[in-house]
Amino acid sequence: MAAGASTRRPLALVILGLAVVAVVAIVLFSAGKSGGSCSVEDLQLAQQIPPYGGAQLEYFDDPEGPGCATQLEAQASATEVLDHYETVLEDEGWEVSIQDVPVESPGGLTVADLVAVRGESDVTIALESFDGQVSAAIRVDA
Repeated sequence: MAAGASTRRPLALVILGLAVVAVVAIVLFSAGKSGGSCSVEDLQLAQQIPPYGGAQLEYFDDPEGPGCATQLEAQASATEVLDHYETVLEDEGWEVSIQDVPVESPGGLTVADLVAVRGESDVTIALESFDGQVSAAIRVDA
């Protein structure tokens, strides 16, 4: 019985972590209720960045400030998704940095931030991954 309880607790923490990402996504998708605007330039920039796995992404006003935001959900590892965006962005002349975010959670949960800058434009990706499922909030600002 103790072994079953210890297995459920890490799973509950992972589910809680993924729920937090979902709440962030909902806030990002509350377009126009507060915050910025998704300009034509922002959308053009977003269209220049091929999404991981050919996903169809719909961008919305970023409530945190200027720019556009979207949410990517994929069956992949964090490394696969981060490598994709790092390669694509660096090939287009972006300066890319990736930072692991320390988390207190059960094994297997990965949290990372990718930041890419080119001139006055930026792309940020806040990514969480667990057990082959990736959830990433993507923001572009031309």
